[in-house]
Amino acid sequence: MRKEPPRGEEVAVAAPDCYCWRLARLQTSWIESNPLRRFFVCPKSERGKKGCGFFVWVDIEMPPRERALMAWLLRTKREFEDQIGRARAREKKLWIALFISWAFVFMIWFGNLVKAETNLVLEIGRLVQIEQLQRFVQTEELERLVQTEQLEMLVQIEKLQRIVQTKML
Repeated sequence: MRKEPPRGEEVAVAAPDCYCWRLARLQTSWIESNPLRRFFVCPKSERGKKGCGFFVWVDIEMPPRERALMAWLLRTKREFEDQIGRARAREKKLWIALFISWAFVFMIWFGNLVKAETNLVLEIGRLVQIEQLQRFVQTEELERLVQTEQLEMLVQIEKLQRIVQTKML
């Protein structure tokens, strides 16, 4: 059985009652003059409020060399955390920019595809109109005009179908 706690383990400390008969709250100091030093304080105390004024240190004061080293380590840790925060914010902005660029690429590609399909539908509609006119036309002259326009439209439709097929691939 060991009598002392091994290095690096925290010793359990019973919380005392404060002056207002409440169980005191254990906190850790993060200021440079007392880095990582634990203390008990009134549970009513908050930033700027002292509660009943109860305050007692749990840990002994560090020697000046260790205190300076701990303060430097805490400053370095905060600087690294700040750098990580800035890097994460930059990464988030880059992801947003990437998403927006892909959205534009998709919109351009999809927009061209929709334009081609719309033109194809319009040409088919015009072809149907030409066929309907052909039924009503009695003269050979009008029939010839319709046939030439229809042939031109068929050529245009074939071109559009090739464009749509190449865009879909």
